[in-house]
Amino acid sequence: ASDVYKRQLQTQLNSLMTKISDLENDLIETGEEISQTEEDLKTAQEEQEQQYAAMKLRIKYMYEEGTGTATVEKVLTSGDISSVLTQAEYSQQVHSYDRDKLEEYVATVQKVEDLKTTLETKMADLQETQTEHDAQKDELNTTITEKSSEIANLDVKIAVSYTHLTLPTN
Repeated sequence: ASDVYKRQLQTQLNSLMTKISDLENDLIETGEEISQTEEDLKTAQEEQEQQYAAMKLRIKYMYEEGTGTATVEKVLTSGDISSVLTQAEYSQQVHSYDRDKLEEYVATVQKVEDLKTTLETKMADLQETQTEHDAQKDELNTTITEKSSEIANLDVKIAVSYTHLTLPTN
C-alpha cells in the first residue's frame, strides 16, 4: 500500500511539474511574440508617420500650385492636341499616384490598429498564462507541504510502532 501511495504521489507531482513547465514555455513563447509584435508596431508607426508627412507635403504643394480648375486650365491651354493629351495624361498619372498613396496610408493606419489590437490580446494572454502558472506553482507548493507533513506523521507512527515492537515485554 505504501508503494502504491508513493507512486500516486510521484505521479501527481510529475503532473504538476509538467503543467508548470508547459506554462513556462507558453510564457516564453508569448513574450517572444509580444516582442516581435512591438517591433512590427514600431515599424508600422514609423511608416505611417513618413507617409503622413509625405501626404502633408504633397497637399501643401497641390494647394500652392493650384488644384482642380488649375489642372483643367493647364490641359486646355496646352496648345496643340498633342500637348493637351500629354498634359491630360500627366494630370491623370498625378491623380492616380495621389490616390494610390492615400490608399497606402489608409492600409498602414489599419495595420497599426491591427497590431495594437494583436499586442493587447497577446498581453492579456500573457497575463492569463502568468496567473495560471502562479496558481500551478502554488498548488505544487501546497501539495509538497501537505505530503511532507503526511510523511512526517508516518515517520512518527513508524517510529512508535518500531519502538513498541522492539521493547521487551515483562
